[in-house]
Amino acid sequence: MINKRAFTLFELLVSISIIGILVAVASTAYGSTQRKARDSRRMEDMNVIQKAAEIYYSSHSYNYPPAEADFVSSGVLQQWPVDPKGAGTSFPYAYNPVATGYCACAL
Repeated sequence: MINKRAFTLFELLVSISIIGILVAVASTAYGSTQRKARDSRRMEDMNVIQKAAEIYYSSHSYNYPPAEADFVSSGVLQQWPVDPKGAGTSFPYAYNPVATGYCACAL
């Protein structure tokens, strides 16, 4: 009596295809999770910029800062926020003062 303990080719192909499908689903979910985390960080950075602008406004004769660098030089921010993806630019978040306030956005 011979005892066969080997897998058939069909069983191996089914197992490999199931593993491939699971890897594809997991990698897609992981990528969207990272994207959502970066967007959440950007929203928090924009919130920090907004609060810093209001602090600067109330402590500097009710004038908004003329440029991004003035947030740091005045001591309102320790450093300007950096984009979570690492855009490589020194100011990935744009700040522009206007006549009635300011405009801040993420590039």
